[in-house]
Amino acid sequence: MLVTAVALWGGFVAWALHGENYGTLFPDLMIEPDPLDWRLTEGKGALSPEGMEIHEPGDRARWVLAIRLPTILHAKRYDRLQVLTNNAGLNHTLTVHWSRTPQYLPAGGLPLSVTENGVYETRLSDLTGWQDQIYFLGLESFGAPRNQFSIKALRLHQAKPDLRSLHRRIAEDWFAFPSWSQQSINFIRSGAEKSHLSLLVAIAIWVLATGLALMALSTSRCRQALPWLTVPLVFGWLILDLRWQITLLANSAQAVTQLASLSLDEKREVGHDENLYRFLNALSDLANPEFGGRVFAIGRNEYWRTRVRYHLLPLSVRTAGSNEWNQNVVSAMQPGDVILLLDTPGISKDKLPDELRYRIFPNQGKNTYLLVELIANTGDFKAFRVLEKAARQES
Repeated sequence: MLVTAVALWGGFVAWALHGENYGTLFPDLMIEPDPLDWRLTEGKGALSPEGMEIHEPGDRARWVLAIRLPTILHAKRYDRLQVLTNNAGLNHTLTVHWSRTPQYLPAGGLPLSVTENGVYETRLSDLTGWQDQIYFLGLESFGAPRNQFSIKALRLHQAKPDLRSLHRRIAEDWFAFPSWSQQSINFIRSGAEKSHLSLLVAIAIWVLATGLALMALSTSRCRQALPWLTVPLVFGWLILDLRWQITLLANSAQAVTQLASLSLDEKREVGHDENLYRFLNALSDLANPEFGGRVFAIGRNEYWRTRVRYHLLPLSVRTAGSNEWNQNVVSAMQPGDVILLLDTPGISKDKLPDELRYRIFPNQGKNTYLLVELIANTGDFKAFRVLEKAARQES
């Protein structure tokens, strides 16, 4: 049994290191625009269905986009960066920076070359500063784009491992304990970064295959082999159970360290939706017992809409996806109602001469529009109070 296991592992390692097969085990990391993680620190732009649109530079004739990575990266695992755009419409070089601290403190400054189809690319593996853990990436360029310019996504290409780094990465994957997520408490996600390779999955497959073999042999004449198959089945099951318990203990210890001394409000301020909670907590109008209006939460992501309903209990909150923002929803609103725009770059609104007043139109059919007043704006989330509902004047 031991010889068979070693032979199988040797065959797997030989396959993984041959050609580009490692790309199946360690897929490229795609980073798409996110309203909470992508921020223009200089210049003007906005998220749209096309990506992050860059409109114009800031005071120093440049624009800077800071991107908080969805997970901390090990720099040496990636050897190439690609920036996917709608076109190559920049007048000047696009430069990439990175930050090795939880605060955005950019270092480096590597120019990207333009390839076909508006893809900007550079190699990272030869840079002395590309090391340790990476928390942020930053993109910078000078001047306004020649035409509409949108950043669709970033792609980080996995570096090909050698024999030693392959085994080291598998070991790191096994001993990585990701933090709590919104998934089940019993869900075990092995590894700190997206990967198709996991010892956890391999052992689970081993246990499943052994169990199926036991079931098949129990009905045949080869029952003398059953004790030999029972040993790896029990051993694999114990390893999975031990890993599950260690994960629970590690996450519980982390939760106690981070949250035990905090009040309920402080715990919510460091939760997965901390920015949303602070935004809603600042809306004093909704906390007023005399508030007689209704609350409408409009957003593409169902998670944000659900969290709004949770945080605003016992208020009754009506929710709708951005694709449901139509004439019927607008017609149902009345003066005094509050509209929360969560992550809806596609909502059409016109700014009026008054700094805080807008006209908001439905996506389909614009016979009716809302005259609203901006009452809160964090960049990611906006709140408006409906002043009146009006009909478009036919010219």
